[in-house]
Amino acid sequence: QVQNLIHNKGVTFDLVIVEAQLPAMMSFSWRFNCPMIGIASLDSGMQYHLAMGNPVHPIVNPDLNQPVEDAEDMTFKERMSSFVYHFGYTRYLYDHAYPNLQVKLRTIFGEDLPDLLKLHDNMAMLFINTHPIFHSIRPLNPNTIPIGGGIHLRKPEPLAEEIQSQLDNAKEGAIYVSFGTNVNARMVNSMITVILEALGELPYRVLLNGRNLKTEK
Repeated sequence: QVQNLIHNKGVTFDLVIVEAQLPAMMSFSWRFNCPMIGIASLDSGMQYHLAMGNPVHPIVNPDLNQPVEDAEDMTFKERMSSFVYHFGYTRYLYDHAYPNLQVKLRTIFGEDLPDLLKLHDNMAMLFINTHPIFHSIRPLNPNTIPIGGGIHLRKPEPLAEEIQSQLDNAKEGAIYVSFGTNVNARMVNSMITVILEALGELPYRVLLNGRNLKTEK
């Protein structure tokens, strides 16, 4: 099917939507000569923010791959790490990864395939799974749309028996706190104690869910 998309000249599309972490997929926008929308299941990498004309600064808005506990209150070590990562990643991306990928893509799509950086410029819009309430403030151009805050919701399924039992036995009610599947709880462990202290003042049973979750209580 993919080979048919590449070689069948009778196949046309008006729009291509690609994962904004897989630069090779952008080649299809050139193949079909149509606009492209990038979509990211998290925030997007710095290269796509740059393509959209969004300000990118390693200290103000560290890359999503950086293990920063609080982007709005970074330590000196975190700032230095973010700066070094930003410089090293861009050099690796533009001087090594993209040129090597470009060679392979041209063997598939043809020698006329433009440079990947030019394909970036063909991205008309970027959808990122962020929400201004849960993420740090970041200036975005109108071509970058935050779509976080509910697109993951599906028809609810029955709860696990253990969780259902905890809720049923909570006479005063319960509060469920989940860090989701994308957030590593160790990144916010310094906040766990504060959260527990606040919730501890309430008469409700509290259930916490997260990877690498550590608590003192």
